[in-house]
Amino acid sequence: MLVTAIALFFSTFSTPILSAALTFGLFVVGHFSGDLRNFQDVVDSPAAARLARGLYWVLPNLAQFDVKDSVVHGRPVPMAYLGLSVGYAALYIAMLLVVSMFIFSRRDFK
Repeated sequence: MLVTAIALFFSTFSTPILSAALTFGLFVVGHFSGDLRNFQDVVDSPAAARLARGLYWVLPNLAQFDVKDSVVHGRPVPMAYLGLSVGYAALYIAMLLVVSMFIFSRRDFK
């Protein structure tokens, strides 16, 4: 549902092909957002570290929805973790839909 909300957001202001490409790009970046959090350990530039930290807080963290490691090894996924993940997704989806509605309402179809 989160990826669908991202695709809907991009489709409000871009072409279908660009929307698909941007959605795919954000999908890939969302799975590696944990690397953005640790980017300051790799670079010497404080500006690049601040930019990466800002992107970490703005971009969706899709890696938290990946529970296959626990499932494959037979460990139960805690309900608190599932609750936080669902809450995070609901807030992010709501934010994307509100911004999408605002952008779409201001479009001129003439």
